Amino acid sequence: TLTGPGGAGKTRLALQAAADLLDDFGDGVFFVGLAGIADPSLVLPTIAQALGVKEAGSLSPAEALEGFVRGREVLLVLDNLEHLLAASPQVSELVLNAPSVKAILSSRAPLRVTVEHEYPVPELADPDAVALFSERAQAIKPDFRLNGDRPTVAAICRRLDGLPLAIELAAARAKVLSPKALLDRLDQRLPVLTGGARDVPDRQRTLRDTITWSYELLDETEQMLFSRLGVFVGGFTLEAAEQVSGADLDTVASLVEKSLVRQGEDRFRMLETIRDFALERLAEDGELEQFRRRHVDFFLALAEREASDTQTSLARLDSEHDNLRGALQFARELDEPRLELRLASALSNFWEFRSYLREGREHIREALDRDPEAPAELRLPALTRGTMIAIKQGDLESARRLAEEKRRLHAAMGDEKGVGDSIHLLGLVAITEGRYADARALLEQGKSIRERVGDEADQASSFHVLGLLAMDEGQFERARAELGAALAIAEKHGMERWIANSQCDLAFAELGDRRVEEARLLFGEALAAAARMGWTENVAFCLVGCSAVAAGAGELDHAGHLLGQAERLCEEIQLKLEVYAEAVQDRVADELRSRLGEDRLEALRAEGRLLSVEDAVSEAFAALGSS
Repeated sequence: TLTGPGGAGKTRLALQAAADLLDDFGDGVFFVGLAGIADPSLVLPTIAQALGVKEAGSLSPAEALEGFVRGREVLLVLDNLEHLLAASPQVSELVLNAPSVKAILSSRAPLRVTVEHEYPVPELADPDAVALFSERAQAIKPDFRLNGDRPTVAAICRRLDGLPLAIELAAARAKVLSPKALLDRLDQRLPVLTGGARDVPDRQRTLRDTITWSYELLDETEQMLFSRLGVFVGGFTLEAAEQVSGADLDTVASLVEKSLVRQGEDRFRMLETIRDFALERLAEDGELEQFRRRHVDFFLALAEREASDTQTSLARLDSEHDNLRGALQFARELDEPRLELRLASALSNFWEFRSYLREGREHIREALDRDPEAPAELRLPALTRGTMIAIKQGDLESARRLAEEKRRLHAAMGDEKGVGDSIHLLGLVAITEGRYADARALLEQGKSIRERVGDEADQASSFHVLGLLAMDEGQFERARAELGAALAIAEKHGMERWIANSQCDLAFAELGDRRVEEARLLFGEALAAAARMGWTENVAFCLVGCSAVAAGAGELDHAGHLLGQAERLCEEIQLKLEVYAEAVQDRVADELRSRLGEDRLEALRAEGRLLSVEDAVSEAFAALGSS
């Protein structure tokens, strides 16, 4: 049984399989279309009619059919059985009683009989999807050519879940819309995906009609849950479905069986085209706002519960990233600025430590602006991470403004530690602006407050940033001492992220002091930790450092590749390298240019940009090993 949602290509696949098997069945291959009948008792008579079996004497149609196929080598292709599942036992018995008879079935739900082998039809992979789009577009517009539009067409196919019917309906628009114009219209998929061929069944002329066919086969409980599951973005766990949509396991399992929900390892998801239909139904039922609010409440609770920098929390939030983005959007649409700020504050660690810098900065800025009267305890986490992200992206005016507001709020609360943290952030801004004397004064002031309130863990940050300042000033021996002190505190307290960060920056200090072997070892440890944590920002810094080690060891190709990958990562997350790392990057590029020439350097950089992060990290380890 080929199973899958409407439009997955089950019929076409069944027909192709049957064509490939023609020579294996001496008595023939027979196609039986069942979409047009509504009574399960008519399934066997319809098969009999297709095989040319006549009723004989007192034999029923089923008995006559069984007598006819017994002893014959026949392949039956039974198309569209999902609305006739009550006939499953009769179909099973027919095949069992005739050993030389086989059947290929297409159905949006399996028959659930013992002799069944289910094959869920997968979505088309990008190359096949693009080829189908191009073929169907050329059928209606002979001069259609992909040319430079292949990435755009691939994006269209992904937006349509690789669903063949949806791709064919989209390709029909190629007569009047360019691929770019078509992609821009796919925020609303269902209104675009109409106008199917006149010689196909009505239910396949628009994608909405295809999904409606499946929806109308659901019972009332299934229809209700199906609609409510549409609020999830990017999938959901069973727990989330239970709490947000009032799901129960049996009904979710039924929707999976009927190809309206897909099941992964520990998550469920809807194809986006099907989800659009579910949201339409939810809006028509007048429940859209209610269940969006429940979605926001559930994911706000999750974000606040996991608002730390532990790997477990970050991984949990990563798995729900699309839903968290959706919750922020829903909060905005519900005109609930306090909810939006609570979410942004809870997610601020996640955005920084997973290097979603641009996304985090935009959400934090918008949430703070939309709720200026929010209590300090809600604004402060967003102000802290907003400052850090703004610094990393080179927006120093915003960083200073956010840090100053943070200092004012802490001062008003009489929170000396918070004031010290704010002064520390202002010191970071001053470093990035090149005001080194002001930076040292601010950082020493912040460190003094932290020592007074006895927060040793925060002192690690003070030592660390004083080390960065020393590197920017070219004082590498002093930088090694400060960063070594930061690393010692981080190791004492088991602060995994700070250990990796201190190792990376201490490696730069060792490099500046011409202690290449020490730098090599530290970069290796720091890169391994950053890659393990999925910390793109620190991976980029480490790759710059590794490129310098590689160049020094004569591994020039490796060095060029690592530079290219680091540049790509910085562009991708909109990260501005700090002065000391930028100086190393420029020095390596100058050395490669002088030894290889400009053209070869640019070719290596281009090759490096095309590497996956995993491959670039592997190449960095290879370069460090050979060094």
